[in-house]
Amino acid sequence: MGNSYPHGVISVRSLSKRYGGVQALNSLDLDLERNIVHAIVGENGAGKSTFMKILSGGVTPDSGTITIDEVSYPEITVALAKKLGIGIMYQELRLFQHRDVLTNLFPDREILRGPFINRKKMEEIARPVLQSIGLDV
Repeated sequence: MGNSYPHGVISVRSLSKRYGGVQALNSLDLDLERNIVHAIVGENGAGKSTFMKILSGGVTPDSGTITIDEVSYPEITVALAKKLGIGIMYQELRLFQHRDVLTNLFPDREILRGPFINRKKMEEIARPVLQSIGLDV
């Protein structure tokens, strides 16, 4: 991030997005540091969802730059976001209604063996996490 933001992993500068006559984001500046949990909070219409959609590649900003690990991106695609380890989980509970518990634990990050989902490996990873909260696969 250069000398201005030496600790930030994600640095956002002048990020803006307009939907017709509605200014969803207006020149957002934000730094997110490594190993710290961050919360994006605000009133309805404050731009939280728009920012997250831009960061995860679902929406293209009108202007601004996102810098991740010292590389600047004027736009992030879904494929790039996935490669960078950035994803978004929406609140709608029925989003993965057709999936079982195990595959719901790996949304869009299923472990593959060739073209097939490697359920055994996913179970190996999920089991200790679920057991730590009193659940089983």
